[in-house]
Amino acid sequence: MCNPNTLIGGREAGSFGPVTASLQAAYWKLHEDARYVEPVRYQASTSAR
Repeated sequence: MCNPNTLIGGREAGSFGPVTASLQAAYWKLHEDARYVEPVRYQASTSAR
């Protein structure tokens, strides 16, 4: 059976260090700030595809 985990530079792919984790947290926190959010309103389509 093949191991599904991939190592890059000796670390499991997708496991990030503290700097990357901090950047990701800051990025997603901006999504909670109304200054940086643009609501998207979807209309229901009545035409057949």
